[in-house]
Amino acid sequence: ECSKRLEQLIERQARHSPDKVALIDNDRTLTYSELNACAERFAKILQVQGVAPGDIVAHLVLRSADAIVAILGILKSGAAYMPLDEKSPTSRNEASLIDSRARFI
Repeated sequence: ECSKRLEQLIERQARHSPDKVALIDNDRTLTYSELNACAERFAKILQVQGVAPGDIVAHLVLRSADAIVAILGILKSGAAYMPLDEKSPTSRNEASLIDSRARFI
């Protein structure tokens, strides 16, 4: 289990307990099946946009179900996820983007 990646663990849980609640965000609830399907769709969108395995995708972190979907989608696309903090000064996020050479935001 320790060698499994996060997106693989979600996929496995979606197969074993598809209707079990994976996350709750205010009025929105996603089952493992729904979470996995949404992340798959987002991964495909990223791939159509040119994201490839090994790319770095920066994502402005907002606490929401959509953020979890985005993180999983980035990982499913084969890219690396790099969080940007909305509370950090713009200059710090810009420096992180430059240092990381993130190709996608």
